[in-house]
Amino acid sequence: MIRLSTVLVLLLLSSDLFGYSSPLVPNPGRMTRKTVLNYVRFYGNITCQYANDPAIALLELWEHDSPVNADDHLPQTIVLDQTVYPYKYDIHATIDGDESNHYEFYLWVQHNCTFNRHTAKRKVWVQEKLVSETYINAAASFELFKYGD
Repeated sequence: MIRLSTVLVLLLLSSDLFGYSSPLVPNPGRMTRKTVLNYVRFYGNITCQYANDPAIALLELWEHDSPVNADDHLPQTIVLDQTVYPYKYDIHATIDGDESNHYEFYLWVQHNCTFNRHTAKRKVWVQEKLVSETYINAAASFELFKYGD
């Protein structure tokens, strides 16, 4: 004969079947999504046809998602040196893998590298990456005046 305590233990362990969880069994039978943390580094030079003094006010790395989802602003550390020409930048970021190995990166730049020196904002596509490793390291140099400035 089965004891009442055995039945209670079996009920607690299979409690997810009845729509509630036991504090003894955290997340019974639930699948957890496996994510991969990727480390991203983009670096390179930025040139400007119309300026020879510091001209870039904002520089950020973003990851483009599908039209349905919003783009991801990545946690990042940015070094932008405008004391030398061409300007140099170095961005270190992390991205939480979204179960795919396909990423499209762009830089959001606010600058005054324009003919009339008015401030402009531009999305500069830097690279589309298929990755199999957790470290993405890529050089991406660009000229602001070639992107409609």
